[in-house]
Amino acid sequence: MKLIRIALILNTNNNLRFASIFSPFDKIITSQFNHPQQFDETIYSPDIIVVDTDIAETSALGIIKMLIEKSPHAKIIAICTQPDVDQARALIKIGVTGIFLSNELTCGFAHVAKTIYMGRIVISPQILKQMIA
Repeated sequence: MKLIRIALILNTNNNLRFASIFSPFDKIITSQFNHPQQFDETIYSPDIIVVDTDIAETSALGIIKMLIEKSPHAKIIAICTQPDVDQARALIKIGVTGIFLSNELTCGFAHVAKTIYMGRIVISPQILKQMIA
């Protein structure tokens, strides 16, 4: 049974949540880290890093670039609140492998995580429609 380790960086006082998804049962176990010291110890070992692009008082692109430099093996999923084509293009250009709207990942996240973990790029259908229009 393969364990896919996922770090979630969400717009909740910049807290880091760390999740593990166990295949094939899609059981998700989460824990939260509130101390910056723990951030460095845990963020660079996950297989997938999910980043909220609305991180308070910071640049999401800058944080994502730093994460890619520090952990080049990890796949990055960006969570956006609105389908912004320019932002999506910038995210793809720096190496993000998944882009979704925040309301799209409420169900099916385990499937999306596995797909991205296997090396595929996955983009929100709403964002993709606007990109090719």
